[in-house]
Amino acid sequence: MGGWTSGALGLGGGSIFNPVMIALGVPPMVSSSTSMYMIMYSSAASTIIYLTYGTLDTNFAIWLSFWSSVGIVIGNSVISTIVKSYKRQSLLLFIVVAI
Repeated sequence: MGGWTSGALGLGGGSIFNPVMIALGVPPMVSSSTSMYMIMYSSAASTIIYLTYGTLDTNFAIWLSFWSSVGIVIGNSVISTIVKSYKRQSLLLFIVVAI
């Protein structure tokens, strides 16, 4: 149901699944990583569909993948530093809510 809602409204899956998992008592770090794991499979399926239809701009995909990887590394290191310095995972919850 969450996947259908996020797809129908054009939302990212994390905006639906993260709050639901946190409301169910899942720790924010686990909720965030689980959501990213689910979105990884959805994105991979979309990529396969675009490749099958021949509509994927591979040069743009490589460029986007590179800069996304850079952003992921920087974001993970910043969040890890913040969580370790304050010793609270709840800060991750505030970041998810802000996004």
